[in-house]
Formats: sequence, structure tokens, C-alpha cells
Amino acid sequence: MGDKAALMDHCLVTQAAYLNKFTRPTNVPSNSIFSTYSYAIHFEASLYAKYLRKYSEKRGVTRIEALITGVNLEAESGDVASVTLNDGRVIEGDFFVDCSGFRAIVSEGALKTGFEDWSPWLFNNKAWAANCEDNGPLTPYTRATAHDAGWQWRIPLQSRVGTGHVYCDRYTSDQEALDVLMNNLDGKVTRDPFLIRFQPGRRKLSWNRNCVAIGLAGGFVEPLESTTIYFIQTAIMRFISLFPRSRADRISSDIYNRMMQKMYEETRDFLILHYTETDREDTAYWKDVRQMAVPDTLKEKIDAYRHRGWVQNEIADLFGNDSWHSIFTGQNVLPESYSIIANNIDADDLRSRLTRMRAIISNTAVQMPDHRAFLSQHSPYVAPDSPVMTSA
Repeated sequence: MGDKAALMDHCLVTQAAYLNKFTRPTNVPSNSIFSTYSYAIHFEASLYAKYLRKYSEKRGVTRIEALITGVNLEAESGDVASVTLNDGRVIEGDFFVDCSGFRAIVSEGALKTGFEDWSPWLFNNKAWAANCEDNGPLTPYTRATAHDAGWQWRIPLQSRVGTGHVYCDRYTSDQEALDVLMNNLDGKVTRDPFLIRFQPGRRKLSWNRNCVAIGLAGGFVEPLESTTIYFIQTAIMRFISLFPRSRADRISSDIYNRMMQKMYEETRDFLILHYTETDREDTAYWKDVRQMAVPDTLKEKIDAYRHRGWVQNEIADLFGNDSWHSIFTGQNVLPESYSIIANNIDADDLRSRLTRMRAIISNTAVQMPDHRAFLSQHSPYVAPDSPVMTSA
């Protein structure tokens, strides 16, 4: 109808982010503007891991500090019987959770599960990561900035800024990629850059025999949407819901594998969309990502959206309709038509409602507290070596 307002003018969280504002909705009525407000969390992952370790050990989990040097299979069934540690100990078990990272010592090294390589669609395979000082306002969002052969993340915490340059080594050298990172920092480096190598893809079976691969052992796409911790938590919850009654619980493992495959593939397609529909073509990297053939599942989504603005999202696992709309619109993938049901809405009433919506969103965002002020009140940063942190 010719309305020039941007899609993001109708989104409270986006308007709040532009203003460096944040508040957490609690106990809101269904008709409140906060009723559909959602958010994610930036946190210090290393401290979270220590917290979980202490939590588990207090509840009876035995932690053994050692390296796995061998995985022993049962001759008859092919299941995992035990693992051998570098100090000679042998740890037997009924079921094994492989959290050995990209190495996948049990699920791949011993069980030969197989790996689906997604590098034809997700080009990036390395990242330089570092920490630096924050010399600006504390922003309530992650920023992704495109570079010539990849992109750079910026994740602000109260104590520092986490940053890194993700790239494809077919289009730039490691040194060139490091130079890009170092030339685009907020402040003084507080942790020297370190190189991360990865291969995008997933294990063909997340649950194989009496072993489930969780985290990087199960697969990895790339850091663009920070999905790794979500994948870990989702994998754990789904495994708990399908906890095996015996080693040979093939029905449960089949269900689990289908769910995990769908989650990985939906996320893969969402990430590919960021690249393949870009308008950028000033470097060989961006030219090539624009021209690559996409998976059929993503092609169907793009065609459906171009046709009538329809988001074909079967499970809405991590990225719901709003996320897909945002990327489509942001990449200038616009519908050629719309649902005929919209013709039943009075045009003047619709304009009036959208105008009021934008005004309410704008006024609400302005009144929200500053992000740093909110965190200082509800979650103030405590240095790891402080007495408070030690006793917590």
C-alpha cells in the first residue's frame, strides 16, 4: 500500500537495541507489548562451564582428569564397552556421551559414524578470536560486520569485548585475516588472538549404538548465529526425553537422529541465506557465495517467500518466522504478492493500527533502562578472583 516504514519499526527489541536499552519482561499480561518479547544472553562461557562442573560434582558426578587414548568395542555387538585413559585406567560404561569436540573420539574415531561435509555451502573454515577492552557504550546485541573474505563478530560483556574474524582460507591468508581483525578492534587487546579451525557439517548419526555425540562432536555450522551452546542444551534435553531403556533402543535413537538432523539442516539453511542472497559482489568471496547452488530445502523457502511472503518453516526450532522475515527483508528478498486473506482487512484500519503500533514501540523503547544500568542493578560483574566469586 506504499507504506515506507521499515519492518524493524514494528519490532520493540530492535528499537531498544538501537538505543542501547534493555529490560527483562516478567509476569506480563497477554495484551502487553512485552508479551512476545524474547531475548538471548551474552555470558562468560568459561565461568558458566565452571559453575556447571561444581553443580554436577556436588550432586554425585565423578570427574576424572585424564586423556582418552583408546576406545574399546565389544567384539560381538560393536557397541562401546570402555575407554582407556592415558594413565592406564579403563572406564567401563553402559552408555557414552561423546563431548570430545571436533575430534569425536568415540562417535567417529571408534564407531566410524560418518560426517556430512557442508563446506560447499558454508565456505568459512577458520577464525581468529581475541578479547579487547570496550571503549564505548555497552551495546545489548552482537554485531556481525562483513569483510572481504568473511565477517567479524563483536560480543560485548561487562568486563570485555569478545571479537573474532571468521573467514575462508581459500580467499585470504591467515596473516591477512589476522590483520583485518587487529585493525578493527574497539580497544587494547586483553587476550592474544588464537586460531580456530573447523569444518562445517554434522555427524551422520547424532546417536550411534550406545553413544550420543553432543556439541562439536555432533556437528558445527559456523559462528554467525552463535548456535553451539543452544545445540548442546537442545541435544541434552532431547536425549533426556528419549533416555534409552537399553543399549539397543533403536526406536529412541531413530527419533532422536531425525530431530537433530532437522535442527542442523534448518540452521544450515538459515545461515546460507545470509550469504547467497547478499547484494555484495566486490570480492571473489562474495561473488562465489552469491552464485553457489543452495540446498533444495532452502530453495523451496526462498521460492515460497518470493511468491507471497510465506515462511515455510516446518519445525521453527531455533529460528522462527520473525527471524526468517528479518533476513529475507534485510537481504532485499521481497514478495511478489501476498496472501489473499489480507484483502479482508480494511486498509484504513490497518494503516491506523500500524501507526499506533509504531508509536507505542517507539515510546516504550525510549523509556526502557540503559543496558549497562540494567545489568549493574540485576547482574553486576564480579571479577573471577574476587572473594564473592570464590565463595559463590
